[in-house]
This record gives sequence, C-alpha cells and structure tokens, in this order.
Amino acid sequence: MSTSSGSLPTIRSTRASDSTMYACSRTDTSGTTGALKGVMLTHGNITWNVINFLSVVDFRSDDVTIAIAPFFRTGGTGVNVLPVLFTGGTVIIPDAPDPDEILRLIEERRVTIGFGNPDQLEALSRSPAWPTADFSSVRCYITGRVDDAYHV
Repeated sequence: MSTSSGSLPTIRSTRASDSTMYACSRTDTSGTTGALKGVMLTHGNITWNVINFLSVVDFRSDDVTIAIAPFFRTGGTGVNVLPVLFTGGTVIIPDAPDPDEILRLIEERRVTIGFGNPDQLEALSRSPAWPTADFSSVRCYITGRVDDAYHV
C-alpha cells in the first residue's frame, strides 16, 4: 500500500513478489508413479503441506518423532518432521539408519509419531529387537507406497 499527499492509499498486488512463491527446496519424490524425480518446492508448497497434515493428523506440542527417512525425500521432511516441529514437538535424528538403533530410540525417547516407507518398516521388522520392542508410546505411524509385495 502506498500513499501520496492528500490521496487515498493505493493497494498494489504483491503476488509476483510473494515470498511463498519462491523455490526453497529441491526434493526427491516417487509420487504415485514410483519413478524417482526431483521437484522444486516453494515456501508455500511446504507450508501448505504442513497445514494439510495438521488438519488430518493429531500432532501435539509434546509429540516426539524419529526421522528415519532421508531429508532429501519428500516424506523425510514434509510428512512428520515439519508438522511435529510446527507444533513444538521434538525430532530425533538417529546417527545411522540402523534398525536396532531406531527401535532402541523409539522405546527410549518414547516416540509418539512415526513415518517410514514399507522398505524401512520391513527392515525394522527383521531386526532381532522387533519381537520385544516397546511401541506403547506410538500414537500414529504414517506410511506410503504400500505395495502388495510388502506385508508389514
């Protein structure tokens, strides 16, 4: 909005310069086709993705999640990490994608929200620690790309 002496304010569109329109991340996704591709996400894409997840999943300020998907993948940040951070929760980042370590951290840190693709879930289920793992703190586990080949 701008004014000149004695005139009414002039409203100018900021759409072209809106910071939500600028690319802020290049991320990899397999989408619904299964073929890996890189996509540019804007600030708006990322923000609205989080808002959409917040509208369908009960994320809470005391939630704890473990980041087992790589951050360069869409699910690695947009599905559980950013929504948990937006609500004030805690994100645990394991040193390595070791199933035994991940199961230990889920139990030790009382993880409440989880995310993993079927490959990751299958790897966790093959761990010797799986039969005795304590998942009592987990309220929600999100996954995607469920194929018939996976029986998790």
